[in-house]
Amino acid sequence: MIELLARCVPDFDPPRDAEALVFEGWEAMCRALARPVFFEKSPQFLANWAALALILEWLERTECDVRIVGLVRNPHGTLHSAARLFGTDPRTRQFGWLDTHRNLLAFEQMLPAGIYMRVRYETLVADARATFAEICRFAGVPPDDRVGAGTRSGSTEKWRRDPAYRLVLDPAVRQMAGHLGYAAEDLECPDRTGREGTAAALPVRRRSLRLWVNRCRDRYLQPGLLRLRGRFRIGR
Repeated sequence: MIELLARCVPDFDPPRDAEALVFEGWEAMCRALARPVFFEKSPQFLANWAALALILEWLERTECDVRIVGLVRNPHGTLHSAARLFGTDPRTRQFGWLDTHRNLLAFEQMLPAGIYMRVRYETLVADARATFAEICRFAGVPPDDRVGAGTRSGSTEKWRRDPAYRLVLDPAVRQMAGHLGYAAEDLECPDRTGREGTAAALPVRRRSLRLWVNRCRDRYLQPGLLRLRGRFRIGR
């Protein structure tokens, strides 16, 4: 975060206290970048309740006019994409999808009225112009056709066309997806085996050097650098 602040608001002097660093640093970025809107996106917020708790606390502290958009996606699309990008096992990762959406539902209930909008990924890519215009109006800015102009619409059904993808969703995952508005036919994986109910994980085909490098960076290099920075900061 200190490096991010140095790039975005170089005049900001990071406090040593961790809580002050988080809240004051975030306020400094909002003041500097909200021209008129500072839009921040991360799929990792929902993965850990601590991040959502910080957002809830910040809402009580800030004088910024905050709007929050929750993006949901068919679990099959999410799991297939993750398997292709990161080599993860869809059978295991589906429970991570379930946990993040449990967090989303709880988070929604704790937000003040009028500041939250939920969007389905499939709706967004099917009609990006109209959906982004709605988001702009929700954020309080005039719609602009340039917003979302580069949205690609071909990724929602890739899992259906992939003969290697044969996941049958866990009942709990299906329940959550149904609550989010996905119909039963949206969640049915085509029978690729001729034997109803047979499921298998999506094989990890991507054995590239890039994938190996990314994994080593995320598992070893970045945590090591964070520890070194923490020791340097404590010792100075």
